[in-house]
Amino acid sequence: MEVLLVGNTDFITKQWIQHAFPRDHVVIAEREGTVDGNDRLRIVNMSDANTLAETLTTYEFDRIVFTYPENDDVSDTSKSLMSRALEELCLYYARTYRLEAKIIRCPYLYAPERNGVTAYFGRLFEQASAGSISFCEREQQQTCFLCADDLAELIYRMFDDWTAESEIFHVPNVFDFTYGDLADAISAAFPGLSVTFGEDRPQHYPADDHVLRLRYGWSPRYSLKQDLPPVLQRWKEARAQE
Repeated sequence: MEVLLVGNTDFITKQWIQHAFPRDHVVIAEREGTVDGNDRLRIVNMSDANTLAETLTTYEFDRIVFTYPENDDVSDTSKSLMSRALEELCLYYARTYRLEAKIIRCPYLYAPERNGVTAYFGRLFEQASAGSISFCEREQQQTCFLCADDLAELIYRMFDDWTAESEIFHVPNVFDFTYGDLADAISAAFPGLSVTFGEDRPQHYPADDHVLRLRYGWSPRYSLKQDLPPVLQRWKEARAQE
């Protein structure tokens, strides 16, 4: 099958594609730092509407995977509103053209195999290297991050057991890891780091409805608490080579 990946693709690696789409041909919209192409992976620059239309016509995609929003600021409520509007647009398009849309509402992504470098963590590590970091969130606020490898496994299972209906799924946030814990983990890698927390209103992620576990036998396996130290170390090593 032909698969198009578009949107926030910073976290994607060849290993991720092999995991999520082991038997498919994949086309990915070009972004800075995107993985190199090969016989099963094509990189296409879709910077304008004409190129997008031409690409959609040329490849006749069986599946389109769109990831949004980018990992810019996890407290930015405007992105949540835009995400909901995009969901409604996808569902309307699916009803109009008799397609099936599967929407996954998930925590923000981090990517261990890309040195953790998504926009949010890349900026956070740069600030830490300069001596201080500042969170908008309270110290006791639960973090809300999902490993990209877990997302790849979920996508694989959903496509492997596809149903002809449009649905919305919630990825559970199953790990107890606060912004205070996140600050402690980063401080361990940057001695003398100054950390401040904000007074944002506490955010509550939806409780686990067990649908993904019961339907696909899936739940998150990788914890940011365990992954962050090696991710930070790889980021430091990559930065030293620049």
